[in-house]
Amino acid sequence: MPEGDTIHQSRLQVTPVLVGYRVDQFWARKIRGHRPRTGQLVEEIRVHGKHLLIDFDRRLSLRVHLGMGGFWRTSVSPSTPPRHRDPKLRLEILTEAGVVRCYSAPAIETFIRDSELSPLANLGPDLVVSPAERDQVVTSAVRRARLRCKPVEVMADVVLDQEVAGGIGNVYKSEVLFLAGVHPLSPLGSVSDASLTEIYAAASRLLYLHSQPGNAFRVTTASRPRFDGLPVERSIRRPVGGLPRHYVYERWRAPCLRCHTPVRRTYDGRLGRSSYWCPTCQPLSPAAETASPR
Repeated sequence: MPEGDTIHQSRLQVTPVLVGYRVDQFWARKIRGHRPRTGQLVEEIRVHGKHLLIDFDRRLSLRVHLGMGGFWRTSVSPSTPPRHRDPKLRLEILTEAGVVRCYSAPAIETFIRDSELSPLANLGPDLVVSPAERDQVVTSAVRRARLRCKPVEVMADVVLDQEVAGGIGNVYKSEVLFLAGVHPLSPLGSVSDASLTEIYAAASRLLYLHSQPGNAFRVTTASRPRFDGLPVERSIRRPVGGLPRHYVYERWRAPCLRCHTPVRRTYDGRLGRSSYWCPTCQPLSPAAETASPR
């Protein structure tokens, strides 16, 4: 599933073709809400968590969620023919600058900005923020986790809850829990505020790093610093600088990079998503083990 940094990279991809131009043609296979009209101006492209938002004039916004396998494609050739017959194509917008297409996205809808019916109303803060804004966003995420999640809910589910904080997906879930030394099946009630702060701060740093132009490749174990003092990532699945791309994600049964204990995997939790962890670096305390629903 695309995570928050991927959506920000998508924003960088579609902005030159859309922002500041009027719609020459709009097509959607299925859309909820009012369809943007020919001639409407695209004012801005925004991101909130895993949602890409295209703001048109007349206060109309288009929300796209890519789900598990959605993606965007752009072409700067305005004469590129439509591809409405492609069964994966969900959305197509033509402007004077080119064409933007979205494939396999399960959720496409429009809404009126600043209205009470905004689909973003219940979402947590977007974790992709600059270092200057990070403390405030992380503090908000920790507070929302305590208010919105039950103490017995396991951290593997809490971290993925977009109503707590927006942008974390399955890759960063496993990685930031490892960096904070928190077992994915630890109940929220057994995790301190300091550990929650560490989890959301690490997620914010990594997401911000990989949302920047030219830095879309995701590797959490590289040693070469960029931007916010965090490592460069690579999108290819091969070692970087002699190290695997990730500490634990998709490294089931491989040795932990810190202690060489075999990495484990579980699908436990309400969401049933895969979680990877090191049993030595991320121990489940006896008290937490008793409270865990496992």
